[in-house]
Amino acid sequence: MAKIILSGKNGQLAKSFSEVLAETEHEIWAVGRDELDITQHEQLENAFSSFQPDIFINCAAYTAVDQAEKEEDQAYTINSKAVFEIGSLCKEYQCILIHFSTDYVYDNGQNYPLEEFDPTRPNSIYGKSKREGEKGLELLDGPFLIFRVSWLYSPWGQNFVKTMLQLSKQHAQLKVVNDQIGSPTYAPELAREIVCSVLPRTKEILAGELPLIYNYSNEGVCSWYDFAEAIFEIFNIDIKVQPVSTSEFPRPAARPHFSVMSKNLFSETFGTTPRHWRKALKECKQNLTLE
Repeated sequence: MAKIILSGKNGQLAKSFSEVLAETEHEIWAVGRDELDITQHEQLENAFSSFQPDIFINCAAYTAVDQAEKEEDQAYTINSKAVFEIGSLCKEYQCILIHFSTDYVYDNGQNYPLEEFDPTRPNSIYGKSKREGEKGLELLDGPFLIFRVSWLYSPWGQNFVKTMLQLSKQHAQLKVVNDQIGSPTYAPELAREIVCSVLPRTKEILAGELPLIYNYSNEGVCSWYDFAEAIFEIFNIDIKVQPVSTSEFPRPAARPHFSVMSKNLFSETFGTTPRHWRKALKECKQNLTLE
């Protein structure tokens, strides 16, 4: 049994972890900003000294991609500075850090499945702040693992699936971009994989025997338009979806045009392969009907 701090408890990823960890014997301290503000060094120090965690799962992040273009300082404070502070304390306490990054860190000029060691050249404040967080952990060289994820969704919180379902109640037709290509990530499946396949490798992580950075998403490739069409098909919603180009929906922050990531390193290291995104989406539907 391990003692685990789970940050960002009100977000969809932390909620997914809470569901999975509830079925284990680990001692969990799930914290939101009210209980633990990760940008406050004194609060972090007190948390580590009082709880003495074995594992810190950091689900807290600044994820308002467009707003980050106006709130650069806040994005860097949460996604970079705070991550470095957490990493420093994890290294001091020999506590494993599980941290989450994003497909936005990659160079946006590639059109093949992205490998962990492919060039990083983010072109948004959000992406840059997340990459700086990664760099800080690389410098610390502690017992850390970083998982880059894309198109995260779950039955909880705000995400593309829930947005499409809400919009379908208000409109007879929707326009969705079809020139941004990637792979959805079902947060509950990611949480299960981390808890069941990654955390049992504690000794190797503490010894620094595993690679630092891994890509993770469900298998398969789609555009946002394809994803929307699948959502309405699986949820049995009759609505017309029109494919459009990104140029028709200008946003403050640039989106990756291609962010399909190779999961080979994850599969080879942990001996498990994510399901196809359509299968995961069907599970999401089952969980949503129980709300």
